[in-house]
Amino acid sequence: MFENIMMRIFGFGKKKYEVRIRDWNPLINKDLKNAVIDLASWKTRPRAFRAGRSAHLLLQDPFVHQLGMKEVSIRTLRLKGVGNFNDKGKGKPPFVLNFLENILPGQGRAGIIVHMATNEKHEIFPELENMRSKGALSASAARKEYEITGEGLKSWVPFNIPICWGSYNDLKFEGEEMGFVVLGLRDRQDRRFGDLTRAEMYESEQGPVIHFNDYLHSLLSVKNGKQATRSDIIVSFQKWGHGLGQALRSFNDAGFLRFAAHSGNYSVDEQSKEIVLTDVDSSVRRSEIDERTIFLSQLFGIVSGIRGIHEIAVNTAFGFIYLQEPVVNPYFPFLKGYFPEYVPRSMLSEISDIFWQRTKQDMEDGFENYFANRHSMDILAISQLFGVMEVAPLEGLQPPYSSRELSRVLERYDQKVLGLQKKNLKRGIKALLG
Repeated sequence: MFENIMMRIFGFGKKKYEVRIRDWNPLINKDLKNAVIDLASWKTRPRAFRAGRSAHLLLQDPFVHQLGMKEVSIRTLRLKGVGNFNDKGKGKPPFVLNFLENILPGQGRAGIIVHMATNEKHEIFPELENMRSKGALSASAARKEYEITGEGLKSWVPFNIPICWGSYNDLKFEGEEMGFVVLGLRDRQDRRFGDLTRAEMYESEQGPVIHFNDYLHSLLSVKNGKQATRSDIIVSFQKWGHGLGQALRSFNDAGFLRFAAHSGNYSVDEQSKEIVLTDVDSSVRRSEIDERTIFLSQLFGIVSGIRGIHEIAVNTAFGFIYLQEPVVNPYFPFLKGYFPEYVPRSMLSEISDIFWQRTKQDMEDGFENYFANRHSMDILAISQLFGVMEVAPLEGLQPPYSSRELSRVLERYDQKVLGLQKKNLKRGIKALLG
């Protein structure tokens, strides 16, 4: 189905843009379609549950999407790419250029690095997020997210439900038309896994006391205001770490690559307590890239999961709980969830211990050196996981070079990161000075 309306952009005088919405999910009725169009065109001022480029529509009457034998209740619609919203839910249309985003690193040596990338020569290089229209999404990326989520669900990848995608005719950034994608969420408030780790720490006579938020308590089914025990929290995070590994593996097995598995890109289904992956607009189909880059691209996805665990341990009160439970390693469940059964448990356990020892050192450093430590952790994770994939290659994928050659590749990568940091710092200062 194809619908379009005319819209007026706030603050842009008499200039008008046309909103085109395509590929409606057949479960969406006429009233809900009109509500989506009104929000995308800002006829109805959209609101958001969280800061970012997405607006949200809480459904008064949730509907059920059938996934094979499983029913998924859709409680909220997320309109990604329709504006720039603050943490109070208020926003502006998606047409303010965000020139300085990801140029000034702010903290540490590797703050500008968004992704690791590779090429047909198997080099590893840092990839920056380009300057983009603030609060917006390219129409091509919107369509890609719509299509990949639909294709992935057919292969049992735990995604949210694609509802439709749309474009803003004649609204372009660097020659590319802007657009948006609408997804059906299983969570009423679009909460991400990182939200679980937000907590307050108090000092008491018995020592530090951690109070986690209501979201975590609700997922742990803790009733009557009762505090979740340390054991409850540890067991649940171990389970979700294993679930993330399985989800990322299903994503790769379904033929997709380039998913950044940081804690802001996945959530926990309130109903099933399962991990749900989100934000795949930068992902690619395996068939779309050079076969020579697949091995390292898949490796980078696993490394992003390690980075996500490192982020939670170093930057949140959750890490304090793990420090009090030395027999529990947060990395092992993730790796065990991702790698198949024939990978020796002892190998994964040994690598997990290496990651955990390094993480505990970084926790003592605190946030001041976080980005530099994260960059070092990336290099450590690549070198260690490369060895696993040498011993137990996934789906017949062979490493492009030996571990000895990898060391030289990583040295060059380290120098590129440092060089880009200096280059972009100068670029940011020049932009600030006009």
